[in-house]
Amino acid sequence: MKERLICLLIGYGVGCIQTAWLISVLHFRKDIRNYGSGNAGTTNMARVFGLSSGIITLILDIAKGVLAVCFAGWIYGFSFANTYLRLWAGVGAVLGHNFPFYLKFKGGKGFASSIGVWIAIDFRVFLIAAIPALSVLFGLQYMSVTALTAMTAAFITTCFLYVGKVHGTEVILLAAFFMVMSFIRHKDNIKRLIQGKENKITFAKTDKNKK
Repeated sequence: MKERLICLLIGYGVGCIQTAWLISVLHFRKDIRNYGSGNAGTTNMARVFGLSSGIITLILDIAKGVLAVCFAGWIYGFSFANTYLRLWAGVGAVLGHNFPFYLKFKGGKGFASSIGVWIAIDFRVFLIAAIPALSVLFGLQYMSVTALTAMTAAFITTCFLYVGKVHGTEVILLAAFFMVMSFIRHKDNIKRLIQGKENKITFAKTDKNKK
């Protein structure tokens, strides 16, 4: 239990580096959480401050997930048997991203950081989940549905790959966390989808948002 808690705290510390908020405040002198959807994440950054800001946020948020997992790996090893410990760090990274303590626990939705976690944990899960997710992204153009599809596919893939393996049940349960958290954080998007009011991906930048 001690090792799990350490990994969780390491991940949370990394996840708390709130990329979107830092870029918006330091570069644009505005708090991204007060604009657009109010979410401190890639899509809102792209919509409010432009595509380049969104891409930078995406890359850095993915990197957070990768780094959190790698930090745990450097401490406890990168063996297959220790996958569950590294995944605890990934859980922490998503919690830190979504609920940063110094921003009154108001952060992002954790999708990009979750991508980074799966890239570092098991690239097979990332690749397999990416297929239906990208199909949804380019087909429906709803980022929320893309995120939900990706995390659901990642969970299902993990079930197939880790059932019966060492700590496999724990890995599967942790994979369920990413899926459930994604649905929780996208609950407002789901409501808008049902109402037919969900916005598709657009990256328009207005003059009022320029530095």
